[in-house]
Amino acid sequence: MSAATTTTNVDPKIIDGRIISADIKKDIKIQVEKLIAQGKRAPCLVVILVGDRPDSHTYVRNKKKTASDLGFESIDCLLPGTTTQQEVIDIVKKYNQDEAVDGILVQLPLPSHINEASVLNEIDISKDVDGFNPINIGSLGMRGRNATFQPCTPRGCIEMLDRSGVEIAGKKAVVLGRSNIVGLPVALMLMNRDATVTICHSKTPDIPSQVKQADIVIAAIGQARFVKKEWIKEGAVVIDVGMNSVDGKLCGDVDYVNVKEVASKITPVPGGVGPMTIVMLLSNTLESSKKRQNYYLSIYISIMTHTTFSSSSNQKWDQEIVDIADYVLNYKPTTDESFSTAKATLFDAIGCGLLALKYKECTKLMGPTVEGTVVPNGCHVPGTDYVLDPVQAAFNIGCMNRWLDFNDTWLGREWGHPSDNLASILAVAEYKSRENIKVGLPPLTMNDVLVALIKAYEIQGVLALENSFNRVGLDHVVLVKVASTAVVAQLLGGTRDQVLNAVSNAWVDGQSLRTYRHFPNTGSRKSWAAGDAASRAVHLSLFALKGEMGYPTALSAKIWGFYDVHFKGNTFKFQRPYGSYVMENVLFKVSYPAEYHAQTAVECSIRLHPLYKQKGGVDAIEKIVITTHESAIRIIDKKGPLNNPADRDHCIQYMSAIGMIYGDLNADHYEDKVAIGDTSIDQLRDKMVCVENTQYSADYLDPEKRSIANRIQIFFKDGTTSDDVEVEYPIGHRRRRQEALPLIESKFFNALKDSPVPQQSLSAIQDLFKTTDKFNQTSVLDFVNLFKC
Repeated sequence: MSAATTTTNVDPKIIDGRIISADIKKDIKIQVEKLIAQGKRAPCLVVILVGDRPDSHTYVRNKKKTASDLGFESIDCLLPGTTTQQEVIDIVKKYNQDEAVDGILVQLPLPSHINEASVLNEIDISKDVDGFNPINIGSLGMRGRNATFQPCTPRGCIEMLDRSGVEIAGKKAVVLGRSNIVGLPVALMLMNRDATVTICHSKTPDIPSQVKQADIVIAAIGQARFVKKEWIKEGAVVIDVGMNSVDGKLCGDVDYVNVKEVASKITPVPGGVGPMTIVMLLSNTLESSKKRQNYYLSIYISIMTHTTFSSSSNQKWDQEIVDIADYVLNYKPTTDESFSTAKATLFDAIGCGLLALKYKECTKLMGPTVEGTVVPNGCHVPGTDYVLDPVQAAFNIGCMNRWLDFNDTWLGREWGHPSDNLASILAVAEYKSRENIKVGLPPLTMNDVLVALIKAYEIQGVLALENSFNRVGLDHVVLVKVASTAVVAQLLGGTRDQVLNAVSNAWVDGQSLRTYRHFPNTGSRKSWAAGDAASRAVHLSLFALKGEMGYPTALSAKIWGFYDVHFKGNTFKFQRPYGSYVMENVLFKVSYPAEYHAQTAVECSIRLHPLYKQKGGVDAIEKIVITTHESAIRIIDKKGPLNNPADRDHCIQYMSAIGMIYGDLNADHYEDKVAIGDTSIDQLRDKMVCVENTQYSADYLDPEKRSIANRIQIFFKDGTTSDDVEVEYPIGHRRRRQEALPLIESKFFNALKDSPVPQQSLSAIQDLFKTTDKFNQTSVLDFVNLFKC
């Protein structure tokens, strides 16, 4: 079961196991219904309980009720405390042989006269849904090996971290307790997720100092309120597995009330890890049942037997696809603000692309697929002499515009960079203009380009407002592909059916994984992924114009559609209908080529630069606290080595350190010469702690605010502190638009003057920038000619 479901709490700090387990139960119930619908039996779990411990009987009753609610068959084998070890083993062997049984759970602890290991070793590993078979436990500690089943409570801990957006890779984790049931397996599972893990136990000296270093703390030590507030690093995540009774009330191993003040996220007791154990057990049992009944094979055979490969003209289209197609075909933007902003985004994106031409890591990817190829009547790439087919031109334009992470952005449940769509729009607009001229029609105008931009921004942005693709591991460029496909299919002159077909193929396409944006794989693909999506959009649209079929239920098809494959069966949510809202509210990166969640942090750090210098630099600092919002912590809160510019421009600590040290931030600051050459950067990063302000997180998602707030305070070794410098809205925000527009103009013309664009074109470009009617009436061909070399 993947970490896909987004859960919400009244208090964002609380990782609520009741809410998360409820989400998982819904998913399990749906999967059980699908299993039975395929003519299979319900999953069957056997629980063997020896003795009369009240807590064990309570657990078994709760498990039986939950299993029944979710459609499972449950067999409880209740044995007296006098049952011998051999009798228990004989019962285990009986159920090992029963083909109608999918999982066997021996409730622990067993009476003292029974050797637990001897009994557990007898459980068939394919039915060991509690995950305690030695082979299962051993597999947890071996890279490249997957346990048949992960132990339920440890798996519940990891699931809670994943579903709460906690990054595990690269983090330091401390596990308190080394039991075979929780401590040891959860430590192995964290290690397999690329955390650096320390296990503390009764013989560990100075446990508080070990815990103080941890980004993630798992407490499973069995001592009430053992973990104190003073032990916890600010911003750490705390998972409390303990269950203790004090004065008749349940409490965990963590001093919850006080620790909550410093932790960024914490599980309560009760209501934290506890509810997860049973659902993980049933999840394991369901997976066992599917494998044992050849469920996946039967689904494949059914699909292959009943699928036809001709177009399904009578099939009803998914409404989400219909809405996109009808919007691009019928909507006419009218607001002056949407057109003036669209014009600013166009020039801004081109300027970002021209700046990127100075970097060989970008330009090495550009040009024709086969060196030396020139396409007659092809498409031009601004600032170069390339003349390419529209698919390759879209890649080139997208690659250069996005390379420096300096173009505009959009933030919601998902984020992204809507001007990525300019790549496909500009390439196709030129291609279509040349095709028009061949048949005696006029070329497209720059007003047509602005209309296309407004629509592409709207599709990408509205989908991003309420739907988190990053939560399921997909990169936001999927929205570039979909938006660009819809818009360029219309620009090419596609009919409604052709636009529908094109958009459906964009959803069907294999989508990019976010792994290239995160530790340990952060790399330069994040800079050309948008170009790749844009070029694919052009390719799919050209196919649709040639009559290639579409897929009406590309999103909703059971098992094989986008929702079931990528969204856990959930459908898209929409905050508003398509219009021009996104273009009017888009966020510009005006002053700094920084990931947008950090833009205001960079402003704060630059304001603190004079004090930093006055106090004597990094050696005078005790710590720096960056107060930010949840999305920033999840995406750009990074510790440890940063291997390349792509890694550095997505690290809030690195960007803030540069602003504080240099009083500025530009693209060169991400290069090795600065990052490796200036050791004070990493020294400063090590002193930084990120903490979440829940109001910032709420305002980030509030459609009336859409703030991207950050606050930075320096604590010096001499006992003094800086002001707590706060910036709520970056300069590129709509609320600061008038302040930003002159800077956007300067940003573009500075890039233009330092680019390969011929100097004789500068005055004509400047004239178009400053006039509205003339720009709108300019043909696309005349416009792109100004930028060719």
